Amino acid sequence: MRSTRDTTTVTVSTSRNAIGAAERVPKVVYGGLPYLLLLLSSVVAAVDPPGQPPAHLLVTVGLAAVAAVWLLWPLAALPTWPAHRTAILVFYVGLLVIIGVLVARSTAFTLFAALGYAYALIMMPPRLIVWSVAATALVTTVAQGTSVDAANSSIEPYVLAGNIAVPLLFVGWYVGRQSEKRVEMITELEAANARLEVALEENVGLHAQLLTQAREAGVLDERQRMAREIHDTIAQGLTGIITQLQAAEHVTDQPEVHGRHLDNAARLARESLTEARRSVRAMRPEVLASAQLPEALRQVVAGWSGMNRAAAELTTTGTVTALHPEVEVTLLRIAQEALANVAKHSKAGRVRLTLSYFGDVVTLDVRDNGIGFDPAAGSIDRPDGGYGLAGMRQRVERLAGTLAIESEPGAGCALSASVPAIRPGQVLVGGDDGE
Repeated sequence: MRSTRDTTTVTVSTSRNAIGAAERVPKVVYGGLPYLLLLLSSVVAAVDPPGQPPAHLLVTVGLAAVAAVWLLWPLAALPTWPAHRTAILVFYVGLLVIIGVLVARSTAFTLFAALGYAYALIMMPPRLIVWSVAATALVTTVAQGTSVDAANSSIEPYVLAGNIAVPLLFVGWYVGRQSEKRVEMITELEAANARLEVALEENVGLHAQLLTQAREAGVLDERQRMAREIHDTIAQGLTGIITQLQAAEHVTDQPEVHGRHLDNAARLARESLTEARRSVRAMRPEVLASAQLPEALRQVVAGWSGMNRAAAELTTTGTVTALHPEVEVTLLRIAQEALANVAKHSKAGRVRLTLSYFGDVVTLDVRDNGIGFDPAAGSIDRPDGGYGLAGMRQRVERLAGTLAIESEPGAGCALSASVPAIRPGQVLVGGDDGE
């Protein structure tokens, strides 16, 4: 039985940066914003202080152009950029060098230096984010102190405060972001645990239900086994006994024939009692306990022929090989049932059985020259308690075999049972591992 419970899946982010995979970061963060900050910083650096020498401006513009080219690297590498850790580290170190050089030429590039904080959050591995922010703040502060356009070598208090406040704000935002993620993850795990507990409770109920069904199936299978065995032993034996006793009643004036029928009835009674006891104990039929299948079938055919005064013969083809006990019992019982049906219904004077070994398949054919019947008009399986063909078909199907019957009025009957040639010790295709 399949469970109808929902499948619970917990997804934990394994991104290598604080925000997530590159496709979740707006492209403007890599392309538009950096160039906007670089442009604004360059314009301010060009006009303040006024009257700068052309050579100084040319060098500043050249450095800004280098920075613009450097910023193309992550933009061109999207969306696979987060997977290249070495490239990220090289790019970030290069960016810090460019920031330091630009800020050292003009404090106006402090605005551009803020890009280092943003890239630290969206590029760097989580364990390096704080260090990257600190490195950006340190580079910016040192560059500001050595800037060529600074009024003196000391750092203005507001500049120092900004260099401290900005990285602290970025670090605070990052820590808060990580805390939110941790809370979300804990919430998801708690919800998943709750669903798993419900699923486990459902599994307990399903397990109990499966055990009950398995127990019922085992009981049903045992009932069917006993029904087949009762039919193949007690029912057939009683039918034979009744037939012999009725025949004896009609020949009371012939002592020899009368005695022969009584002897047959007594022998059938003893054999049926023995087989019934062996069936109850799930033991193999006595005839198979001391002989291989061909010899056991030969004994059955000889006994049937002598009792019914009809010609019967067995032919074996192919190489005889040992078979699984269940396979041998199945073929033996089918032969017994087929012969019993011939005796009861066909009025045949001759029966031929053929046991064929075809490598991975064993086939038993039973043909008689009796009156036959019309399969389309009705089956030998009757509502009056006859088990007959249904029992044979059940036995064959339990081994994944096939049963075919051909007959027509006045042309006798042909029955063919084919089952896999399962060897002793192999796993049965279907059914139990024994009778």
